[in-house]
Amino acid sequence: MKSDSTYSQKFTLAPLLISASVILFSMLEFICGAAISPITVTVPVILLLAASFFIDRRLFYSLLICCASLALWSVVCGFVFDSSYDGMYYHKQAVITLKEGWNPILKSSAAADVFANYLDLSLWLDNYPKGLWAFSAAIYSITNRIETAKAINILPLISVFAAAFDVLRLFKIRGAKRVILSLLFALNPMFICQLFTFYNDLAVGSLIILAALVGIKIYKESATGADYLTLFLVMSLSCTVKFTAPLFVGLTLLAFGICCLFKWRDRRILKPVAVVVGACVFGVAVLGAQPYITHLINGQNIIFPILGENKTDIMNENPPPGFDGRPAPVNLAASLASRVCNDIHEPARLKIPFSIHKDELLYMSNADVRVSGFGVWFGGILLLTLLALLVLIFRKKIDGALLIPTVLFTVFALVFSESWWARYASFIYYIPLFLLTALFCPADRCKIWGKCTAYALCAAFLVNAAITLGTVTVGSANATAFINKRLDEVAAPHKKVIVRVNDFTSHVKLFSERGIDFEVSHTALENPEIFYLTTKYKYVE
Repeated sequence: MKSDSTYSQKFTLAPLLISASVILFSMLEFICGAAISPITVTVPVILLLAASFFIDRRLFYSLLICCASLALWSVVCGFVFDSSYDGMYYHKQAVITLKEGWNPILKSSAAADVFANYLDLSLWLDNYPKGLWAFSAAIYSITNRIETAKAINILPLISVFAAAFDVLRLFKIRGAKRVILSLLFALNPMFICQLFTFYNDLAVGSLIILAALVGIKIYKESATGADYLTLFLVMSLSCTVKFTAPLFVGLTLLAFGICCLFKWRDRRILKPVAVVVGACVFGVAVLGAQPYITHLINGQNIIFPILGENKTDIMNENPPPGFDGRPAPVNLAASLASRVCNDIHEPARLKIPFSIHKDELLYMSNADVRVSGFGVWFGGILLLTLLALLVLIFRKKIDGALLIPTVLFTVFALVFSESWWARYASFIYYIPLFLLTALFCPADRCKIWGKCTAYALCAAFLVNAAITLGTVTVGSANATAFINKRLDEVAAPHKKVIVRVNDFTSHVKLFSERGIDFEVSHTALENPEIFYLTTKYKYVE
């Protein structure tokens, strides 16, 4: 790593190093027969801080600030309830089961926790990558408050902001514009929607855009040792998050690799190729040993249950009315041009660009908004992007390094069958953002129209992000207040409670953390009261 690396490079690297070291330590614990505990976080972080203190003082300060941010954000998250469906259904339960001693290499989750037998939970817990869950469980083992465990969401946002800030200097974008654009890279509305949840799409999307930003530096021949270490960590960490992550990260890096090969036509391409290949091996064989290697040992498809014998189709009941059987570009256009909606029974409804409807604000606070999930103004932003394209064409000047991810993400959006759903296609947000970046690059031609278009588009991005952040904050606060009220009502009589959890087994922790005297029933209750959604209870007479 070169000693002249900037602080922005260090802040890009620090969250990735923290994540990789904790996940690596957890996997080593599993292999040795141990389980998640407070040392899963403390030991690797202390070692990182000690090593960086003597080797790279800038990295030391970056790591220290990131650790402080993680600790502070865990406090904030502890007061915010994750009411998302998947968060309450299986993400929290995976974290709980790991924290309570489950070693996924030695046994099935169904053998470790009775709740893993509910609703095929063990299918997901046993077979999905464990990286984020292990890190979250390690945080949970320290705090003993399940909601604090989602604090890891702050780390990828720090990396994305810092990486964008670092890359923008290559295009001579400085001052306030550089800061604002960097914020916009981190404030992807899909990221904001999952900020207070256990969903993993935020991490996936962050790794994809980080791969693109590192690819830009390599293409422009400005990458340092720190950037190549970032490249290694991005690729290897993608294997620990979700099965689609290494696919999209790998394709992004492949596209940059092909462009670099055509540009250089020499052996320089060998270095990034070696780094990516090494990262893939490390990510699959070490960081992601469970489930990838265990699947191979058991004779299963490496990404079971998504592919292979007895695979599970997780998308068959999710598309809105009218989306089934239509080409991906048609569904994408319908989604982007419609009102924000998360009702699977309601067809997409077209809207006037830059208009806002009350029901959109309610839906936008969901973690997995199905239709128009990039915010209430994103359709209008795309129209402004067409004007930006005209300005750039008239200029006859756009940096190839910005053109590569713009074209690549457009191809992804048109080919990927689930691109209409924002949580699976966070890269779509960056198509107009890369064009906005190109508009802010210094140019002689079309100066007035270029500036007007750039500032209008930038303002639209900021307003869209602010509306999303506001709705998510209000929605999370309302959900938290409602849950706290229900817990107070259950606890008020000071009686023992019998709890029946049906779909959301993680709700048990709400009762235990509140100090309510309860027992769990694994059979249906007679004449129960509803606690929250399908979770029910009754008092012991």
